[in-house]
Amino acid sequence: MPFARSLKRLSVSLLTGMAAFLIVSSSILACEITLKPDKASGSVGDIIKLEVTVALTHRNCPVPIADTKFKLTSNIKVTEQTQWVLTGRDTYKATLSVQLISPGTGKLEVIRDCVKEGGYASITITIGAAGAAAVQPSESQQSSGLPASETEPAIEPSGQADDEPEMSWGEAFKEAFAQPFIWAYLGLAAFAYAGLMMRKRRWRYISLAFSMVYLGFFLGLCPCSIGAMQNFVLHLGDAKQYLAQFIVLAIPIALTLFLGRLYCGWVCPMGAVQQFLYRKDLAIKLPDGLGVRLRKLRFVVLGGILIAALYTGTTAFAEIDPFKSLFNAQIAPVPTTLLALLIISSVFIFTPWCRFLCPMGAVLSVVAKLARRQVAFTAECKNCGACAKSFCDYKAIVPGKPLPVIAQNECARCGECLSRCPRGAMEYNRPEGGTSNAPAPSIPVPGLGVVPGVSLANE
Repeated sequence: MPFARSLKRLSVSLLTGMAAFLIVSSSILACEITLKPDKASGSVGDIIKLEVTVALTHRNCPVPIADTKFKLTSNIKVTEQTQWVLTGRDTYKATLSVQLISPGTGKLEVIRDCVKEGGYASITITIGAAGAAAVQPSESQQSSGLPASETEPAIEPSGQADDEPEMSWGEAFKEAFAQPFIWAYLGLAAFAYAGLMMRKRRWRYISLAFSMVYLGFFLGLCPCSIGAMQNFVLHLGDAKQYLAQFIVLAIPIALTLFLGRLYCGWVCPMGAVQQFLYRKDLAIKLPDGLGVRLRKLRFVVLGGILIAALYTGTTAFAEIDPFKSLFNAQIAPVPTTLLALLIISSVFIFTPWCRFLCPMGAVLSVVAKLARRQVAFTAECKNCGACAKSFCDYKAIVPGKPLPVIAQNECARCGECLSRCPRGAMEYNRPEGGTSNAPAPSIPVPGLGVVPGVSLANE
């Protein structure tokens, strides 16, 4: 029975996902940095205590906690640093004693250099002249319980990076392209283009499976395009340090500009999860027009994520990201609840996150309007409707006259219509149409009767 087969396939998908989850799950590493207090002030000669907290929140960070770096302006110096102390699961704390050397504004930056994402926090210290009335410490400093000043001998703190030479652009690119995940994204993009041009639509599942296993479960989805987007607005002025992140953001944008949303259909690990969960014969049909309206939510999510990042100075979305919860074995109330809802909805609705909520999808839907290569109908098209009714799960093709209409900004270049068109009447490399020599055997198409085309068996 079809329903029984669907349940069986669903069970296999869920069990496979759970097995992969358990196999690759390990302690979660990378970084989120906070400073307490978040601002301070004093007079020349004062020593201010600062508490640094580093929470390791992603998977497979190659940077040990001891390699956390400190950069200071010349008018302040660190006189003491305590050892890093593990205070909770993957959370470390240390206390710095910072001496104020000369009047002006001092700045201390805490940096974890990691090509995957890394972490950053800073504090600005207002320094008055010696003997002047000291400015009261901030409210957060008073509540921290840390003394505002004391006299201690000067030492060289571990991880201090104020004397390190600045990295050149050549070194930054060399370091970025030395990372395997950059080549994984580029390799998947090349594989996707080849598969689409050769109309090997089944190659897409190989690409998606590799993306889900390697970029998702193995790397913990770090870095991903959404995190890179947040880091872009936060650290544009420090592009060399975050260059690998920016490349991860540039790859889907450049790919979409030239080829359309190939990244969404073939490369994205978040889309892969939903693709493998979806069961077409259990699908819930959304009311006409509802899907189009729901797509606007992507722009609301995009705006919310960017505003939250700028307001907090962090990649705030990571705190509630359901995919981060999945790929990193993180259990927390909000992201785990969102993940459960996403998994359930993905079984019955085709890629609900990608189509209705993904902020990167919002960006790419705009860029795709400028794509150099587009999917188009050729003169052989007889408007049979098979593409819109049976092939396009993304709902990017809608019925029209004299030909159906393709929403290029919603087309994920999955290749289903190109490979399965009953008359071989679709082209990818000719935006204004052309001719096609694709074979056209006669087969039954659901809801359309017998028309010339490619077999739908086992789809």
